[in-house]
Amino acid sequence: MRAIGAGELRACFTELCNLFKLHSHDILNLVIDGSQAAQGARIKVTSWVAGKTVATELVDFIELKEERIVSFRQSCDTALAARLVPISFDTSLLRRRALARRPPSALPRGGLT
Repeated sequence: MRAIGAGELRACFTELCNLFKLHSHDILNLVIDGSQAAQGARIKVTSWVAGKTVATELVDFIELKEERIVSFRQSCDTALAARLVPISFDTSLLRRRALARRPPSALPRGGLT
């Protein structure tokens, strides 16, 4: 996913929340050098589409300018991600499949967009 600006970023996060539930996020290492930071983390996540829960690791690269994030890049196990969410997909179909598997208590207040 690529997002530029608050509106696009909000839409990406909404889509990720529709597709996944994050159970844990543990920082394994963190390096900060001036305005740049790198973080390695282990997460446990459930795919509402595949109905599977997995553990994996992520790497984040963050750059700040004038106390604002100007770049955020995240890398993950793309083979695992492809098994959890097909690469070529119809987002409306994925959303319907994910919502069908989510318990009502897991839906965000105010509904989904």
